[in-house]
Amino acid sequence: MPKNPTYPVLYDACKTISVTQLKEWGYLRQNHEGSGTITWREGEQVISSIHIQVNTRSGNLYLELSYQCNGEPISYRVQLVLKPSNLGKGALWFFVCPRTGKHCRKLYLVNHYFLHRTAFNGVLYVKQTYSKHWQEQRRKMDVLLNHEDILTAIDKPYFKAEYKGKPTKRYLKLLNLLSPSVLNTLPCAAFCLFSGYPVLMLFALFLENNFCRFVFQFLYFCNSQNWLC
Repeated sequence: MPKNPTYPVLYDACKTISVTQLKEWGYLRQNHEGSGTITWREGEQVISSIHIQVNTRSGNLYLELSYQCNGEPISYRVQLVLKPSNLGKGALWFFVCPRTGKHCRKLYLVNHYFLHRTAFNGVLYVKQTYSKHWQEQRRKMDVLLNHEDILTAIDKPYFKAEYKGKPTKRYLKLLNLLSPSVLNTLPCAAFCLFSGYPVLMLFALFLENNFCRFVFQFLYFCNSQNWLC
């Protein structure tokens, strides 16, 4: 009998309250007390809202949340703390999770309450729901996309990949930005480099098909024997 599918709650789809938002909206000024409403929209339609009250007066720092969930009124306070920045410049605001006591800068709404993400069981990020195969494919694609700037730089008309038969420092620096997992194709990549095709060299680095690797390595060997024009 087939197993019934499960659909976990996703952090990516949860309503959130962040320190960054409250600061942008002017609530987190020191020695300040204010109130207002936070709304969530789909397009132009308001789908949810909560009332908040923020108090940052000395000795009594809190964010009070008031809203209804399934017709039930809910109201509670989330303590605020102001901690020195680890960079030694100014201070940063943090929430104190009512359940875990952890300091955080974002609260997630799951099971009726805004809490730190570790307060929930079985809640995942979207990328955690992907299969291992799909995650591996995404990783490979991200590598290619992240190295688009490298390809652009190397393909410029006046870029020098080698000088007096040796790779330039700038070229080696760009090469070091590539994923270490693809450096096992350096011999065929070197052939492309010294044959005057640095962009093709980068393409060779990303090849994972064994046949393609063999072809490039064979061409590299032929070039080393001066069999190629």
